Amino acid sequence: AAGSALFGGEFEFEVLTAKASRESVYQEAAFLHKPSRTLLLCDAVISTSAEPPPILLSEPEYRRALLYHARDDPLEKVEESPAVLRKGWERIALFANFFMPGSLVTLET
Repeated sequence: AAGSALFGGEFEFEVLTAKASRESVYQEAAFLHKPSRTLLLCDAVISTSAEPPPILLSEPEYRRALLYHARDDPLEKVEESPAVLRKGWERIALFANFFMPGSLVTLET
């Protein structure tokens, strides 16, 4: 299977691509986690770091955004700490990737 050297050798995977039209491409991926013999079938795989990206920690307004999204209640005042910043980042990443994917920009590589 493709990719057996990737992921520390724990996974094998195959990607199926179907070009439905000039404007439309569908892809599905199948991953086999060899140690647990788990099969994962999906159409999206993303990796988001647990820690906020350095750019979000570099400017006061970005830090405020992380604090804002770390609140559990609209009137809650949160104190800045690594754990609180991480909580804000987790919520922003979850929201952007799963609830508003149309707002994300894909960079050409």
